[in-house]
Amino acid sequence: MSNLYGGYGFSLGIFEEDGDTPWGLRYLLSPQVQVKETTPAPSGFALYRNYPNPFNCWTTIPFRVPKESLVRLEVYDLSGKRIRTLVNARMGAGEHRTRWDGRDGEGREVSSGVYVVRMEAGEFSEASKVTLLR
Repeated sequence: MSNLYGGYGFSLGIFEEDGDTPWGLRYLLSPQVQVKETTPAPSGFALYRNYPNPFNCWTTIPFRVPKESLVRLEVYDLSGKRIRTLVNARMGAGEHRTRWDGRDGEGREVSSGVYVVRMEAGEFSEASKVTLLR
């Protein structure tokens, strides 16, 4: 059933044979409008959160480059050992993304755990943790 505010709802009643209603349930779903203030995105380099995180098969790692630059994205284990280089290339300005499939540089699956993705470009260096669940 539609209501005055454009939402939808339903009612459920449990009746005994004599017609009494010992209890009932009424549910109303109304549309909501939310206004969220946002700040303009910074114009510099950025390494965004990967998704999904944690991941099983693969994860997407988004990043931003404000001007043409040599960009390196590498995966490290928590002991600091480099596991794999995901990006090592000159990239144009813009939003980019790469994927990691949970494998090392030799194509072998790495074990479940927390890893660090590091992005370096010019003077910019930032790291983010990713969690692999096998």
